[in-house]
Amino acid sequence: MITANRITAMRLGFVQLKFSVWTSFSVLLVLFDCRADDRLDLPEKEAQVQSYAKVSNVFKNELKAAKNAAEQSALAKQLLKVASETNDDPTTRFAILQLAVETAKKAGDLDLVFSSIDEIAKKYEVDVLDSKLEAFSNFSAPITAENLRKIQLTITKLVAQSIVSDRFDTAKGLGVRMETIAKKLRNPIFRTEIEAQQVIVEKLARAHARSLDAARKLENLDKDEDEVSAANLMIGRYHIGIGDWPIALPFVSYSSDFHYAKLANSELSGEKTFAGRLSIADGWWDLAEKEDLLVKRQLELHAAEIYKTLVGEATGFVKKQMEFRIAKISMNIGSSLEEFLAAESKHRNDSKIAEAARAAALAGDANPDKLKQPAVNIKVINARWGGGQNWADVTKRVQELVDTRALVWASPDVLKSDPTPYWKKKLQIEYEIDGKRLSAWIEEDRAWETETHRKKN
Repeated sequence: MITANRITAMRLGFVQLKFSVWTSFSVLLVLFDCRADDRLDLPEKEAQVQSYAKVSNVFKNELKAAKNAAEQSALAKQLLKVASETNDDPTTRFAILQLAVETAKKAGDLDLVFSSIDEIAKKYEVDVLDSKLEAFSNFSAPITAENLRKIQLTITKLVAQSIVSDRFDTAKGLGVRMETIAKKLRNPIFRTEIEAQQVIVEKLARAHARSLDAARKLENLDKDEDEVSAANLMIGRYHIGIGDWPIALPFVSYSSDFHYAKLANSELSGEKTFAGRLSIADGWWDLAEKEDLLVKRQLELHAAEIYKTLVGEATGFVKKQMEFRIAKISMNIGSSLEEFLAAESKHRNDSKIAEAARAAALAGDANPDKLKQPAVNIKVINARWGGGQNWADVTKRVQELVDTRALVWASPDVLKSDPTPYWKKKLQIEYEIDGKRLSAWIEEDRAWETETHRKKN
């Protein structure tokens, strides 16, 4: 199943890398699951109704006193604070958060409505994007010339979140709602902006579909070099289109386009000299001049980010040109869909890095005594770590972890090897206990349950 999937990296960082044929679509497509492992199911409907009535009764004086938007927003924030402090009763906490959402709606504060939904999604198993789309579709507060721009930015950010989550249905639904508002307001400038944004969404949706088709082609090891290179370019360009450069660069580095491949390889090499990094930035900028709407803005944004790191060292005309290009990009900064896409992609990748770091901390050498049961005699016959055609022999490392009673966590930091950077990997272990030969496959960011053997013995 590929719906709601994205080609994503569990291990991020710019490194020297050459890509060859990838062997499995399951390696290429990894479900990007943003929900916390300990999220709760929603309370039963009847319990929700009863708890909501109870909470509304407790806050009835505050609800009655909050007569204007400012007071209602303040009350919604108060409710969020009370919910955060209610840790012993999940049903009541959910009711308080529901009331915060409804109060923020009355205040006409869409940002606060979305923030309240985010708080619900942190604790309970809900579809945050669908919840926000529904809240916006039923948003009854007046949308005027005064609050239009703020609401537009809020929705543009949500469109970006939807796209990065591969939820083009949600992104399009938000656009349709915004088009309806534009028609009612009879604001031609706003309507033109929304229509232009919808064009980008449609283009990205088609590019996403093409990237999935390209990924399927990479399943076949018999594909010739030209087909593999073209597929890599297709996938890479889509990820450039959403500003996801850590994912895009490895693909385009092994693509059929000489200019893309050369620039990507230069950047992946970790080039540190001023002249080298300037050449990379200039290359992306020049490439943007020849590109279409899908990637043009992202190429310019990426070049400008590199220029910002170099401008302090520059002099003369080079410095002036950098400043001119940075200023050109900075016009309308913080308002375009492309910028929100780049920011959301960065946020998600940073979150995955943090997740990996937490996993490594739980399983690393700093916690060799985490498991209290006596170590059983597990003999590791063979252990390999990687995917596709690239595997590392980690037999010695896995045996070391077993012997010191550390968790055998399938991660580059714990196994001290990363044969396929940017890709979801697996750990394959063949081992022996009491003369019985066994095997195990462990997905990346999961632990080998050696404690099961300890408990049985």
